[in-house]
Amino acid sequence: MRTFHDPKIDGIARLELVDGLSRRQLRRLGMLADEIERPAGTELARQGAHGREALVVLDGMISIERDGHEIAVVGAGTVLGEIALLDRARRNATVTTLTPVRLLVLSVRDFQALLYEFPAMAARIEEDAAARRAPAREAS
Repeated sequence: MRTFHDPKIDGIARLELVDGLSRRQLRRLGMLADEIERPAGTELARQGAHGREALVVLDGMISIERDGHEIAVVGAGTVLGEIALLDRARRNATVTTLTPVRLLVLSVRDFQALLYEFPAMAARIEEDAAARRAPAREAS
């Protein structure tokens, strides 16, 4: 039997976040998310704006700034924008690409479906979000 590879699914499969998911589950996750590419210097989210999607970095580097100060540089496997969706709050940081990036984009509805359909992944996303909420609240 011949196996066909989908670059989007192969990119998702490399993420630590999805460890333990079957190929079928990876395909389902791929159906929930759109894949986009953006050049260096692209603002993906602005602090204070309403959150309308979550992003997962497949490739590239991204700067995260809060109140005009860089607080982190992140790369592949990082989930961005989930705090605004989980908390139904405004964005707590500005996110800008440092290099060309490849991202998965999940609308609010698809992000909710992901949380429901993939409980282990949802737990990891919630855990990571909780760890990042504390510094954000201390800065407020």
